[in-house]
Amino acid sequence: MSPADIRLGGAQEESAAVAGRVRLARQRQTDRYVDCEWTLNANASGAWLREHFSLIPNSLRDLDRALDTGRVTMRGYDRVLRVATTLADLEGAAAPTSDRITTALALRTHDS
Repeated sequence: MSPADIRLGGAQEESAAVAGRVRLARQRQTDRYVDCEWTLNANASGAWLREHFSLIPNSLRDLDRALDTGRVTMRGYDRVLRVATTLADLEGAAAPTSDRITTALALRTHDS
């Protein structure tokens, strides 16, 4: 939610709806990691995420640039992938898109 959202008002998502999306996202993660030693995106290795989702270079362009310029470390890179995967899970998407990766990167680097 942004300050503009607060000023403009409008329909806000009910807490129960958010809780339902979170439950579904956690179930997606449990199902995804059934053969792994972890059950949540927060614990998944970056290498596993990169391999599992077969992310195309174009979708990683902004994240790769952030790594090249030192805005994120490799550890930060993996954390961005974890957040992007969680955003995808919350939306019910099968994999993180370039938009979700860019959003996760902005959250990590505080860019807008």
